[in-house]
Amino acid sequence: MRRSPTVSLLFFACFLFVACGSQKVVLVVSDDTYDVAAFQLDGTIQGTELIPKMQSTDRALLVQDDGEVGYVGGRSGTLFAVDLTTSSPTLKTGSSSGQPGFVTLSNEITDIAQANPILLVTAGPGEGSNRGATVSSVLSGPMNEADVLNFGPAGTSGTIDVCDDQSTVLVAFRGGGKVRNLTVGPQGSLTDTGASFQPPLAPTEIECAPGSQAGIVVGTQSPAGPGPKAQTFTTANMNVVETLNLAAASSEKDNPIGHSAEFNASGSAVFVFSSAGSPTTPPGRPVGAGGSGFVERIAFNASTGGVGSRMETTVAPAAHPTVGIDLLDLGPDGQRLYVTQPANDEVLILDPTNLSIQGSVRGTVSSPIAIDSGGR
Repeated sequence: MRRSPTVSLLFFACFLFVACGSQKVVLVVSDDTYDVAAFQLDGTIQGTELIPKMQSTDRALLVQDDGEVGYVGGRSGTLFAVDLTTSSPTLKTGSSSGQPGFVTLSNEITDIAQANPILLVTAGPGEGSNRGATVSSVLSGPMNEADVLNFGPAGTSGTIDVCDDQSTVLVAFRGGGKVRNLTVGPQGSLTDTGASFQPPLAPTEIECAPGSQAGIVVGTQSPAGPGPKAQTFTTANMNVVETLNLAAASSEKDNPIGHSAEFNASGSAVFVFSSAGSPTTPPGRPVGAGGSGFVERIAFNASTGGVGSRMETTVAPAAHPTVGIDLLDLGPDGQRLYVTQPANDEVLILDPTNLSIQGSVRGTVSSPIAIDSGGR
């Protein structure tokens, strides 16, 4: 998910980006181990850290805008804090940091976003009396859960983002849930504004465009039509502007899926990742025959939600369906678009202007899937 231009609120969706002194670093999380790794913008690897009790399916993580702390979701709603001020990412503990190193929330962690002041907001299926579609806010300093909204049986895994006005919150749930407009207060109080729409897809990620006036939701195949789709909308009244078939929808391979979206800093373009088919190559078939991934660059009007010209490039597909996980991230300088390739154990670096491959990063973690570059 995109970060606000100022330091603060966090919401669950996973990847990491770090500042080592003045050196920004990207953080990635493994899809098949409990490791996260940080690397510099040029691909130089900083180090790895083991995250206890990390979930096997959801890889939610986020770095706060100042780049000093990362947040990683664990099993049963546990949120861990990671110190990013050292040369290698280090799990925070109360004794070493003077602050709690984790908090257990009312809901499972599936996506993270950021707002001001520094709060964490999570979306996912809750436990116990909160079971259902829930959103939580967390005061990141004391690591205290501040508020919870329970939407009942409105879906399962959720995706969330905060607009750069620092108060508008966009959330969507898989399993028939609506795309909703919430607000967050300075102490973490959450309010459902009632503005919403029902998407013709199972949402996998939602993003608010710079300027807070429009957004995009990406999703998987639905009864409304074959293949993954995206819908753009205005945030004030939650009116749908455009419905797009993503590149994977035109693939002849099975199981097309929409994964992630990321806006550039001006909001003039949005990058979307979709894939189809298996990430592995069937025996006796050419390499790449198992599936294909697609990264698209779509011209965007951040005031109206309208879209324009599109270009795409083919990459390896994602390993499986995802919710709230960023498989692509635009670096803080806007010069590099990072795309995780779990099937190939690498992170591709693309030119965001033409999507040409500029290089790759290997040796971070096994099957890197979630990635983030913090505030811009």
